[in-house]
Amino acid sequence: GHVALLDAQGNVVYHQDDKPMAPSGMTAAVLRRLLNEDHGFSIITGCTGKKALASGVKIKSPYFEANGIDWVIVVTQEQHEVFLPFYRIFGMELLLIMIVAYMIMFVLRNFIRRIFIDPLQRISEGVRHFADGDLGQLIDVKTADEFELLAGSLNTMAEHLKQTMISRDSLVKEVERRRQAEQDLRASEKRSMDIFYASKDAMFLINGDKIVDCNEAAVRILGFGSPQELLMAHPSIFFPPLQPDGSNSLEKSNELMHLAMTKVFQRFKWLHRRVNGEDFLAQVSLSPVIMHGTELIHCVVVDITQQEEDERRLR
Repeated sequence: GHVALLDAQGNVVYHQDDKPMAPSGMTAAVLRRLLNEDHGFSIITGCTGKKALASGVKIKSPYFEANGIDWVIVVTQEQHEVFLPFYRIFGMELLLIMIVAYMIMFVLRNFIRRIFIDPLQRISEGVRHFADGDLGQLIDVKTADEFELLAGSLNTMAEHLKQTMISRDSLVKEVERRRQAEQDLRASEKRSMDIFYASKDAMFLINGDKIVDCNEAAVRILGFGSPQELLMAHPSIFFPPLQPDGSNSLEKSNELMHLAMTKVFQRFKWLHRRVNGEDFLAQVSLSPVIMHGTELIHCVVVDITQQEEDERRLR
């Protein structure tokens, strides 16, 4: 700042730079306004053309008043120098405000990340695992809010899907097992039928009380021309009306076939009659079988006429 002693016209009487009587840049009017300010200072334009803050006081002395001397002590300081401390303080405050704001933003960022972003990322990653078929990777979200509820719902859905997939896999395995069992059964039935047709003993398959199949040995032993003559016929067509014990062949044969169908194996001697009217005694075996999913009676007829005659001769 600057201190100067001015006269009433604004001329410099004394200045700290030792330039007496040099123009100060103040007019008499400016000095009067400066001295009349209630707050004791005024903003003026100095001789350098810069704004300055000025304050003045008139020297009151009997000697000066007696000699008509009207001097004023004026103190001036450029405006930017006056407010420089405020600028510095404001600059520090601005820096502090920026630092505090950054810290608040950092805390808010971490808070938002922990509350919103991290749970969403974990849920998104969990959904991707589910989409890839990894249903064992559950979503771990513990936020006690809607995100945790959503994660729990997704985990429950994954568990249900997992159980469904396990059930589906079990069903696929069961279907495959049954398919293999059916293939094995068909293969077994085919082997059984191959043996059935190739056997030298007379064999029949009976459904209820009707013949549904027979082999060539059965056709030969009864004297028929082809298996078709026996199909869908009752076995009584090659029985005499009565058996040696006097029982009715039709009624007795139905009774024995019924017992065989109830899983009771039957073996007995039975009198048969060929197409030419010749009777012969046979050993008959009846056993239940399942062919192509149908319960049937497997009947084996062995001619024992010669065996019976040999036993009679021996007796």
